[in-house]
Amino acid sequence: MSKNKNISKSIPNGRTFQTKDNFFFGANNYRKPNTKGKGYYRKVVVIDSNRRNELAVVKLTTSNKGIPINTYKQGKSKFKPFVETKDFRNKPIKKNRYFIQNSKKDDLNKHQIAEIKKIVFNYSKNSYANKHKVRKLKNR
Repeated sequence: MSKNKNISKSIPNGRTFQTKDNFFFGANNYRKPNTKGKGYYRKVVVIDSNRRNELAVVKLTTSNKGIPINTYKQGKSKFKPFVETKDFRNKPIKKNRYFIQNSKKDDLNKHQIAEIKKIVFNYSKNSYANKHKVRKLKNR
């Protein structure tokens, strides 16, 4: 891989993180019902990053409203077609105490990430906003 690629060297695409819904920008202290005392319940997956380890993530869900991922390991995995790049403090999403990195065994493979990117950037209703967020993350 070229040294000049604008991607994180420590966090690969497909890495999953645990967090809460109210740690995203615009959540306005939203609390998912019945999650009191459950800790970091929301799983997100990295679809892109930059050299400064700032992440573009997509929320994973088990809801029927989610778009299913072609998967063999995780039977119920679905995602919401919204790219998130900011946390509740209006700062870039990074690995910190609000976004806790999961182990390697929970990662999605490159084919699953390519499928998610294709849907999020080309076929969702808010694909223009998603592209704009990622371009801004990469300083383009």
